[in-house]
Amino acid sequence: MALGSTLTVRFDRPLQPGPLAAENWAATWDDVSRLPDTATAAGSQVDIAMHEDEVDFTGSRCSYAAVPPDVMALAGTPAAAFGDFPIT
Repeated sequence: MALGSTLTVRFDRPLQPGPLAAENWAATWDDVSRLPDTATAAGSQVDIAMHEDEVDFTGSRCSYAAVPPDVMALAGTPAAAFGDFPIT
């Protein structure tokens, strides 16, 4: 059994790498919103580590609060907040 599950959010541009504020992120499944343990940007994606074991995120939703905005493109442009984004 896995020690946790990772949700990967892909962006349309390369991001400044590094740790992000986990409290800016939430994933909702089984009608319960959960905060991740960590969020990390690398390449064009953010990996969100959840402590729940082996989660099937299909049909779930993801949100990014951007308070403060910490997902940044390499050019320095911050990513906009989004909510209730469907996970496929």
